Amino acid sequence: MTVTVRIDTDRCLVVARFSGAIDFDDIMGWLESLRDSPDYHPSFMAAVDLRAISLKQTRPDKAEELARHMVDSHLSTGRWAVIVSGPVATALTVLYQAIASTQHPIGVFSTRLAAAEFLGCDLSTDLP
Repeated sequence: MTVTVRIDTDRCLVVARFSGAIDFDDIMGWLESLRDSPDYHPSFMAAVDLRAISLKQTRPDKAEELARHMVDSHLSTGRWAVIVSGPVATALTVLYQAIASTQHPIGVFSTRLAAAEFLGCDLSTDLP
């Protein structure tokens, strides 16, 4: 798994691009490291690009666990856009969205343009 993260404090925006084989523990670890970053604030928006991943596991209970962790830890109150491709990743992300959206606005999209519209910012220099 590879993740590239940029925290733009001027725009209050986190941009994360994941690639390779990942599981929910990898994403959980990334969320923990994000929370611990001195540049991050829970009110920041985020664009999380999962289009280049392959899932090591496709368990709905792990998506629910990840979402509950996000809510319980109050990791975000900002607007998040998750960009996915493929039916399995989309289904698991929508399941995550159903739980995590009780804590903060979250949208699931298949394109950068739709995610940018949801966030209300230009992502053309941040994501392909």
